[in-house]
Formats: sequence, structure tokens, C-alpha cells
Amino acid sequence: MPDRPRYLRGGRFRHGGGLPVRAWAVLFGLVLSVVAAVPAAAAPDPVSPGPVPRGHGVSMLVTPPRLTIAASQIVKPQWLEIENRGSVPLNVDAELEGLAQNGNGSSLLEADAPYSATTWVTLTPNHFQVDPGTRRYIRVLVRVPPSPEPGDHNLAIILLLPASPGRGNIHIAQGVGVPVLITVPGQVIDHVSLAQLAAPGFSAGGPINVTATVRESGDVHHSFISGKARLAARSGGATVLFPSFTVLRDSTVTVTTKWKDPPVICLCHITSSVTSDGQRTTVTATVVIFPVFQVVIGVGVIAALLLIFQFLRLHHRRRLSAAYEAGRRSGVDIAPD
Repeated sequence: MPDRPRYLRGGRFRHGGGLPVRAWAVLFGLVLSVVAAVPAAAAPDPVSPGPVPRGHGVSMLVTPPRLTIAASQIVKPQWLEIENRGSVPLNVDAELEGLAQNGNGSSLLEADAPYSATTWVTLTPNHFQVDPGTRRYIRVLVRVPPSPEPGDHNLAIILLLPASPGRGNIHIAQGVGVPVLITVPGQVIDHVSLAQLAAPGFSAGGPINVTATVRESGDVHHSFISGKARLAARSGGATVLFPSFTVLRDSTVTVTTKWKDPPVICLCHITSSVTSDGQRTTVTATVVIFPVFQVVIGVGVIAALLLIFQFLRLHHRRRLSAAYEAGRRSGVDIAPD
């Protein structure tokens, strides 16, 4: 069976590399939409004891969650810290995979991913054990080939644990993945732009979904992660932030946020903009907000009150007419109201 692309959804990916009786599930830390780059530490001792929090079962923490290696840092070794926070020893195998991106911003593992740097990286060690309550460091060394293309070249480091038996002939392998984004020195271009901003044309009230499509046509990644770098949608005085995410080079990502408290009635023009490479792109979406259901209910309540008032008024007039008629018959002149 040929290798199939492996997709990451919700922190898990499935491995289809010709294993008909084995399912792989990895608790994968390379969700580009939620993690920030963490600088690599200086060379540590290969094995270091605690203090490492300990629990029960299998628990592995990898730091940093993403390696972003700038052009000036390529020649320096990078380090990953693996902590065993469980109660059983971890026998870890480290593998390299090509890294691409899905349209929703999640990571995609592909052997033939564009701009792959899997042949550039050496892991030392690539198989090791981490005892409970201790941490272990592995070295990530990048060797750039001669005359590389400037810009980003990507891969993922997969730290896999041995498969544990499952039901029938299915075995489950757990692990953690770390995306690695390497920027090759040279003239690079970060040209990120907004292709579209979408919102429902009409809303009867309540939260509104706003969707932005972002394109990176340059040769490096662009991160919308923290502070002023977050992508935002604005309408009047309201500002809504999109979730943190990263767009890889030559990729398009669509992200959605929720405007939780829009006005009750509004012809709202929602705008979003990004500035990159000295150029600013702005996109706009328009939504009409009118509380149809509340208005219908209000009209219904008013109509019901008017009917009740008319009924009571008619009932009152009938009582007066009956009293007048009774008085007239008895010889008493009672003028009706």
C-alpha cells in the first residue's frame, strides 16, 4: 500500500504508511495556529533529574513546542527538552517528516511536502529512554546543502512511543510532534495578504461568524500569534480577534472567529487588514442585523394586548347596554355611557 498524506486534526494525525493492521495516533504539538516560537537554550546536560512533576500512566512534555530557526541561527545546535511526567519509562524514537499545511491552518505531514528540509537535520540521539521524573535533551543540528533556495524550509520532528496493544489487531502509538521552520539566508520576502473576509449577509441576532482567508505568497512564514500581531476584524468601535495561527510560505489559510456581542440592529461594515512588505490590504464584509424574531414576538404581544383590550371594552359596553335595557323596562332612565 503506498504512503498516504497524514493530516493533523485536533492534535492527532493518522499514519497510513502501508500498515494495514496498525493505527497510529499522535498527540501532536505542531498545530501552527496556537504555538509561539521559543528560543533554543544553550547546550544542556543530556540527562537531567527533576524537579519534574509526576503523575500516573504515560505523560510526555516537549519544550519548545515549535522550533523557528532564523538565518543567523542555522549553524548553532538547537535543543529539545523531553520531560517524563508519568510513572513509566518512555522509550522514544525520533523521526523526521515533511511539513505542509491544510487550508484550515492545521499541519499536514507529507513525505513529499514542498520546501522540505528533512534531509538537512540530524537528531542526536534519535532513540533514547526517559525515566519517570527526569528530563532528556536531544540535539537538533541543521546542515544546509550548498546553494539552497533562500526562505523557509520546513519539517516536523515526531517523538514516538512504542505501540500499545489495542482491541483485535489494532495497536496505538502515542507521541508528540514539533514543527521546525528553518529560514535560509538570502533575500527573502514576507508578502502576506487578505484574500477575503466573509460574514452572513443577514443576521436575526446573536453571535456572528466572521471568516478571513489569508495568503502568504512570499518565501517565509507569517505568524499572527500574540499582541498586535493578531489578526482582527473591526466594525465601528468593536474589535474581534481571530485565533492565533501561522501561514507557511506559499500557503493559504482560512480562519474563523465569532463576534459574540454585535449590535441589536445594524447595517455593519466589518473590515480587516494586514500590512506586509510595505503593502497594506484591507477587505470588507457587510451584514444586516435585524432582530426579526424579537420584532415578530413584540408585534404578536402588542396585537394580543390590543385584542384583550377590545374584548374587555366590548364586554363592558355589553354590560352597560344590558343594565340600560333592564332599567328602561323597570321605568328607570339610565343613559348608556
